[in-house]
Amino acid sequence: LRQTREHLAKGDLRQAVLTSRQAIQNAPNDVPTCRLMAEVAERANSPVSVYYRQRLVELQPEATTNRVTLAKTALAFADYRAADLALKGVPETERRNFDFQMAAALLCLPTGHPAQAEEHLLAAMQLAPTNIVAPLKLAALRLQASDTNRQQQARALLLALRTNSAAKADALRMLTEDAGRTGQGAAALGYAGELTKYSEED
Repeated sequence: LRQTREHLAKGDLRQAVLTSRQAIQNAPNDVPTCRLMAEVAERANSPVSVYYRQRLVELQPEATTNRVTLAKTALAFADYRAADLALKGVPETERRNFDFQMAAALLCLPTGHPAQAEEHLLAAMQLAPTNIVAPLKLAALRLQASDTNRQQQARALLLALRTNSAAKADALRMLTEDAGRTGQGAAALGYAGELTKYSEED
């Protein structure tokens, strides 16, 4: 395991894959080895990572974090069934946390459940008020709605996020695209100019 971590730290993914494979062959049921194998596979952008995240759930069925991490990994490879099963295995009493709510929202989006996605995103925002990921996702979701009121809510949210240094670039980018898409040329140019200036200052 030490060798694999050293290879990862050096950016030598090929050697990390080779040493992790040897380690998992020697200890297929060892939790740290399975976790490292999953991490290496993720770094290699390999769907094999889903398998090893599933093994961790099997080896530590009581660990809720393993199930949520499995869901996030499965979502990265569009394995919605595995993500759904992982989240369904999380006890109700342990679902009131940011990671679960975000994973649930990200599962609802591609599977055609925007209302449920919004519920999870709102819950995530309550649980982690300073995290910018959930509000940006919520704004993107609302901009796609056919309801003009929801679109306006999205724009208001983005204008608020525009004052947050961590979210400013993404918010301005989304405002620029939205203004261009809705035929507001002057607004689009204004947001684009502000984004360029901010990028140069950053």
